[in-house]
Amino acid sequence: METVTVEMYKDQYGERVGLRYRYNPDTNQVLKERLGFPKFKWDSEKKLWSVQAYPQVVAEACEILDELSYDTSIIRTYVQDLPAAPRQDCWTKVKRTRLYLHWPFIPDAELRDSVRLAVRSITGRKFHAEEKCWSIPVAQARTLYGLLSDIYSPLADAIVENEQVSEEVEKSIERVEISGAAELSDKRMEEVDQLLKGKFPEGLDLYPFQKVAVAFANMSQGRCLIGDEMGIGKTISTIGMQPSILQTDRQWSSVQQT
Repeated sequence: METVTVEMYKDQYGERVGLRYRYNPDTNQVLKERLGFPKFKWDSEKKLWSVQAYPQVVAEACEILDELSYDTSIIRTYVQDLPAAPRQDCWTKVKRTRLYLHWPFIPDAELRDSVRLAVRSITGRKFHAEEKCWSIPVAQARTLYGLLSDIYSPLADAIVENEQVSEEVEKSIERVEISGAAELSDKRMEEVDQLLKGKFPEGLDLYPFQKVAVAFANMSQGRCLIGDEMGIGKTISTIGMQPSILQTDRQWSSVQQT
């Protein structure tokens, strides 16, 4: 029984476990077929085959080599000290205003390039070398989802399944819908009336279409442009967003004169 020895090293794919055994094309072929790239690959500089330095991958390689009647005792001594393998599925996480994207290696070169190009087309995208992942502004998540839905559904699904992203997308859709509305739903009207409570003297109120502008600005946290026509009441709608600006009838009169 031939004993497989190891050589630890690092390349562009990360830490690897080099496998040294007598040349055997049948063994190489079995490992290639069952492990695949980049779990198992040929290193032309070191002239050896290697596997990723993750316990699960090394354990898989040992099982295959055991079946082929190799002694894997030396390899197994290294498994306990190896770092855990990264997740092999698509997932996302939000940090502040950015969405971090994680997806496994895609063997198909054309598909791999298509996914990368879709991410790179997003305004504000950024590659994080240390984490080996991309991030985009959360506000651009809906755009990227649209690009990936017909290209690579696993990552597209991971985007919309992120609770924080789905909330932002729903808010974005609602903002778009409300931006062209002339009046609000009863529920939204109640929310705006509560927001405006105490800001205007008793008996004075905004028109329904002006409350739409207040609701839109509130949903956008003030980061918006109210583009209504002249005379519609952009100024008073904006005042409705300000905390306690109008305290007296005298102040209200000065605003009306303005």
